[in-house]
Amino acid sequence: MKKVLKKQMAALLCLAGLSAFGDFSVILPDRPTGQESEAAAELSSHLEKATGKNVRVIPESTRAGGRKIYLGNTRFAGKKGMVPDQFEAEEWQMKAFRDSLVITGGCPRGTLYGVLEFLEQELGIVFADETFTCIPKHPDYRWDGSLSRRGKPAFPLRGIYSYFTNDPAPRVKFMLRNRLNLFCDEKISPLMRQWGISPVFGSPRFCHTFYDYTKDLPESDLDCFSLSAAGIRIRAVNPSGPGQICYTNPKTRRIFLRKLLEYIKSDRENAGTEKPPVIYTVEANDSPMKCECENCLAAAKKYGAYSGVMLEFLNDLARETAKIHPDVRLLSNAYMFTQNPPSGIRAEPNVIIRLAQLGTEWGTRTNRDTMRALTDEHNVIPLKILKDWSRLARLAIWDYWILYSGKSNLPSLNTYAIAENMKIYKQCNVVSVFAECESAHIASFHPLRLWLGARMMNHPGLDASAEIRRFMDAYYGPASEFMLACHNTLWKRGMELKEPSGMLPVGLRADLDDAFFVESNRLLDHAEKAAEKEERVLKRIRRERVSIDYAHLERWNQLSPEKRGDREQKIRRFSANFMEACNPSVMTAARREQNKKWLSNYLEGLRIDIPLPPEFREKEVLADLAWPRIQRKAGYVVLKDDPAAAGGRCAAIEGRPGKKEGIQFGVYDPEQKKHLRNVFLPRGQFVSDGKFHFYTTRPFVLTKHCFLWTHWSWNIQADLSEFYDPSGLNNKVEAWVSIKATGGPYGDAPSQNPVYAVDRIIIVRAP
Repeated sequence: MKKVLKKQMAALLCLAGLSAFGDFSVILPDRPTGQESEAAAELSSHLEKATGKNVRVIPESTRAGGRKIYLGNTRFAGKKGMVPDQFEAEEWQMKAFRDSLVITGGCPRGTLYGVLEFLEQELGIVFADETFTCIPKHPDYRWDGSLSRRGKPAFPLRGIYSYFTNDPAPRVKFMLRNRLNLFCDEKISPLMRQWGISPVFGSPRFCHTFYDYTKDLPESDLDCFSLSAAGIRIRAVNPSGPGQICYTNPKTRRIFLRKLLEYIKSDRENAGTEKPPVIYTVEANDSPMKCECENCLAAAKKYGAYSGVMLEFLNDLARETAKIHPDVRLLSNAYMFTQNPPSGIRAEPNVIIRLAQLGTEWGTRTNRDTMRALTDEHNVIPLKILKDWSRLARLAIWDYWILYSGKSNLPSLNTYAIAENMKIYKQCNVVSVFAECESAHIASFHPLRLWLGARMMNHPGLDASAEIRRFMDAYYGPASEFMLACHNTLWKRGMELKEPSGMLPVGLRADLDDAFFVESNRLLDHAEKAAEKEERVLKRIRRERVSIDYAHLERWNQLSPEKRGDREQKIRRFSANFMEACNPSVMTAARREQNKKWLSNYLEGLRIDIPLPPEFREKEVLADLAWPRIQRKAGYVVLKDDPAAAGGRCAAIEGRPGKKEGIQFGVYDPEQKKHLRNVFLPRGQFVSDGKFHFYTTRPFVLTKHCFLWTHWSWNIQADLSEFYDPSGLNNKVEAWVSIKATGGPYGDAPSQNPVYAVDRIIIVRAP
């Protein structure tokens, strides 16, 4: 009897001790690293919320109770043969030993990543966006005694450029939790340092560095700059160009090598306790201009592509750098004029080529359709370019996850493409994936794109459909079924397009028809009903209405009157949801004000009614484009109030006179790379009296992808492709451009600042 009482007392004391020490003990080394402490904070906080149990964080030298989780380089892990030296920097391992679990890994982030894998895999936690983490309840959670997993992120470098806010911490924490470690040119913050993030790229910057290398060169070194086809050396004035360098000039190479070694020396001297960067970008400015001197063109001919000129230059620098800094890697881009791979030359081992394949919205059908996977029939050429480069160099990827040129405002989707492409990148031994994914306030299912993209950078082998379902359940809760159906409807309809959506103006988006809007709005209505008691979910649903309502308004006259609904009601809903989506979690206060101004102009443009000029009333007018439809392609093209302009406003460029004294406009087909019309009117052949006047292109034949441009910069445009007749019978047209050119070289007041303004473009049928 006494033995039984003793056993019962011992059991009660054990239970009392367990209660005193908590249900879980998270055990750290006695002297943990900052990243191990951060791992303990992440684990204890989320484990406590998921299980409802007490979680105690203690050093290994303290007596532990409850179920024990050993984090990092503990003595317990060492006795089990799990020591840091056997792991790569981001490699992790979790292994159960009955009631004890070890989560450990390499330095600096292996243990942290092991904790995050545990939270996701064992507890189903989803780090969904910068404001929301889904933590399912597991009150009875116990790990399986046979639990044993090990892994590491699929790509060494992973980054997404998306949005910036007044307080970057929530975005940074969201990205860190989703295992992103590349923050391009952002300053390393204290939060990043807590996670062991150090600068990846050395000075001067992350991309487009030719300007930095050449900005201080004197006139005596003008021969180091790119030579234009007209025989003029063109300097760069910023990282966007316009000039580049002369790659084959030995002096250029000497100057770049000297500056590169200076950057490396300075970075190492100023690294302090941080690990100095080892990747240095030596990359062309963001401009299509290239050097057309005799030697550079000869080298391009020799290698079958201009990329060979770039690679020869980079290899020369790489060989010299390796003699002094064998750990340094040089990176340059395969982009625009260097996109196509060369022949007869390979990259040096310390060279990385970053492939950036622009979408079709920037050019021709041979560009990538970024809304479809590289394995799609629309992307045969881009896939071949990727595979050919992978045989010549270590590869990095600069990806694009939205459409540009304003087309991200329209419903479009590439979630399955993002997932599929990660598998291809892994097969091609890519070492770095960096993606642009802006337009967080309007691009369709933007939070899903970010989360899924980061997840696939970590685990490209995951099933995309299952992961999308996982996100939908976490993010939309009771409305997940309807939001998943909405997502799938958008994806399916987009895949029905016979051409890349990036090439299509809204008027030719056949997927955005009556059936699409009826079904999408039905699903969103049901989603709102299902989530009517959860305001934060309702906000997420309303955000997905923004691009759909925008497209509905843009295609209003192409939809059936009986199905399109009340226009003013649609405008009010779009306006309210748009501004709600422009919230502080995805943009700065200044950007919100810019978007507010854009919205005001857009709504005014929807409601404005501008009478046709008398001289056109007897003509067959195909399109009458005033300021709401005239495209401003650069920041210096402003929307300017002008009482003399049609509708009271115009697209204007102040300053920036061209080298020729006159006005220019024309029509261009980027697919054929052909001018359909190219008009230059010198002084004396146009009116410079401070008023708008119409000028004609003369008749021309519309093509499928042509646009009208004006000003020497081409940055005032109108897309004409939606007026193309596929039958080919009605494409002979004439364009009339209403231009006011005053001041400077335009003739009327040479001492005044030149202003070039366009208020109207009218397209008429030509006989």
